[in-house]
Amino acid sequence: MRKLLSIISLALFSSVMIATAAPSFAGAATTPDNSPTCGGAKFLTMPAWYKGVAAKDANGDCNVSVEAAGGDLKTFIWKIAFNIVEIMLNIVAYVSAAFVIVGGFKYLTSAGSPDGNAKGRKTILNAVVGLIISIMSIGIVNLITSRL
Repeated sequence: MRKLLSIISLALFSSVMIATAAPSFAGAATTPDNSPTCGGAKFLTMPAWYKGVAAKDANGDCNVSVEAAGGDLKTFIWKIAFNIVEIMLNIVAYVSAAFVIVGGFKYLTSAGSPDGNAKGRKTILNAVVGLIISIMSIGIVNLITSRL
């Protein structure tokens, strides 16, 4: 059991490190007028679906185009697909966190009932496993998209 717990801890720690490590490219963070590039917007850590495929035109408006993604249609489609997958994985992480709270509530309100305690523990365990899988998946998606 101790070995399994240490493996899970290592996997969680490494996936968090991968998920939070953002690649940096010289000059890619801002446009020449020092305003943020298109697609940098985030909502609850979820990226915009157009991250990496939008660019500002002459009027300063953000437009999604194949040329903004590097001029390759395949890369354009993959970037949008990975952005959507990352959004879905973030939603899974939030749902998992909510289920940890629900399981904790079940556990606390079971009033010592062995059946209620077991249900609460099972809910928390399943939610934590789902959260670990989600965080590791987000790390993998970030690692792959940083290579595009």
